[in-house]
Amino acid sequence: MLLVACLRLPAAGPSIGREGITFRFRPPDAGITLINTEYSRKTKTIASEGETETSFTESLEKTKTRVARMANGYAITSIMLSSRQITDGEEEDSDPLTRASMKVPVTMEVDGKGRLVALRGIDELLKQSLELCDADEREVYERIMTKKRMEFLAQSEWESSNGVLLGITRQPGDAWQAKVKWFLFSPSLVPVTTDYSFIRIYDIAGHRCAMLKNVIRPDLVEAARDLEKMFKELEIVPEGMEAMFSVQSYQEEHTQYIDPQTFISWKELETIEKKYTVTVEGRDIVTTEKSESTITTEVANEGRDI
Repeated sequence: MLLVACLRLPAAGPSIGREGITFRFRPPDAGITLINTEYSRKTKTIASEGETETSFTESLEKTKTRVARMANGYAITSIMLSSRQITDGEEEDSDPLTRASMKVPVTMEVDGKGRLVALRGIDELLKQSLELCDADEREVYERIMTKKRMEFLAQSEWESSNGVLLGITRQPGDAWQAKVKWFLFSPSLVPVTTDYSFIRIYDIAGHRCAMLKNVIRPDLVEAARDLEKMFKELEIVPEGMEAMFSVQSYQEEHTQYIDPQTFISWKELETIEKKYTVTVEGRDIVTTEKSESTITTEVANEGRDI
């Protein structure tokens, strides 16, 4: 999932017409370099047999993204500038993929309509990640983070986040629904229902933006299957132990502010809440998670941000 975060850039740019705003892919031909800053807070509570344990995590990541015109579309090149995570007051080491993402730029090539046609840099990113792993981490990375899967993650995130908006026309106050595939627990796609609403035109730091909100609610049975898949892939439950999985609640709420003239999303807000139970040999382990993220975007100051 860190790869997808490294490639963050909205692909849908709305242009205003008499009937509303039509979302089209229109980056500036002259190119632009952006800095995305993401701050997130996560609270996780695990309860079992009358005992409760709560952890609190804060993280801060900065990513630089350069959009450049090509003959048949655009090249969108991203590299992570910094990453910091603190859990219960103690700073944690970044995982190998995050550290590799600060060394290796990854480029997405898209055509003039915003369709992803190629990815460059995945081989080197994977190679660097494996070199940074210790023995135990390397076994997990080699089994789970293959080149094919990393490309699939990036492609799927791009299509799920942007494809649903491309070409549609909406007015402030409109609400609509879409069926898309989304990431829940594992690095796989699960069918979800997304409720969209165009709240209003909003000013963000001098940029006239369309304020859009979407709420994702998956089928809880499908979510439980995906949770089980994650546990099996990561081999969290010891071999030989039987486990059952259920998801009591899951909701994601996203709000983004898109500038109709430049296609840039200058601010994003995200809240994810979920509650699930893993039953191992008759013992219920109930986990409740809530995370809140804020992503802000600014034009890069090359002297300061490189």
